[in-house]
Amino acid sequence: MEIEFSSQKGFVYTFKANDFTEEGDPPLELAYALTVHKAQGSEFNLVILIIPNPCFLLTREMLYTALTRQKDRVVVLYQGKKLEIKELSHPKYSDTLSRITNLFEKPELIEVDEHYLEKNLIQQASDGQMLRSKSELLIYQRLIDKGIQPIYEKRLEIKEVEKLPDFTIENSDTGETYYWEHLGMLYDKEYKDRWDEKFNWYKENDILKWEDGGGINGKLIITEDKQHVTEDGSIKGGISVKEIDELIIKIFGK
Repeated sequence: MEIEFSSQKGFVYTFKANDFTEEGDPPLELAYALTVHKAQGSEFNLVILIIPNPCFLLTREMLYTALTRQKDRVVVLYQGKKLEIKELSHPKYSDTLSRITNLFEKPELIEVDEHYLEKNLIQQASDGQMLRSKSELLIYQRLIDKGIQPIYEKRLEIKEVEKLPDFTIENSDTGETYYWEHLGMLYDKEYKDRWDEKFNWYKENDILKWEDGGGINGKLIITEDKQHVTEDGSIKGGISVKEIDELIIKIFGK
């Protein structure tokens, strides 16, 4: 048997019958690929996840399953810009939220970018914007209630590096730009490490805290969930509408 790869035109790997015995020494070793569904429930030291674009079967839940099959390392080969893959965490890509499984009440469906979702299972502001968490929903809703129009997860690119601020607020009258980041899981080390990296990136690119006067490229607003430990030892977070309102008035005025 002879094998020629499209990337190595004119070069042929030759296999003989004894290459496939236990004592054989073939020029190439056989490799195996599994679908995410087939790998569900399994664990591997190293997982190489290949995601073509478009991938019509891919959902938020399937991506989570694929990323959690590894014990030591996962390598993602994605056909597209790296920030595009984060869009898959959006509720509209959730297979669970698109299931109509309520047996006792008539479902109330809403259409979001040609996706139909159960209204009671998603976080949606009064203007139709979908958000990932209740804390983000609260901040977004309080802003628009006060006549301020934030842009949710607008891509910010500086020096060929892209980030996704939670909210971007642009003041066309003054030319000022505010970036609002809400931190909901600072008790988690990996989450905190990612935030520290992002915060340092803001500082390096002269986007500084609003209370310090901001920077040339923008002013940074940071809020946090108030963390507390429950009786069973788990960590819960909360957010104060009163504090958010006071902060909005303090920064943007009445």
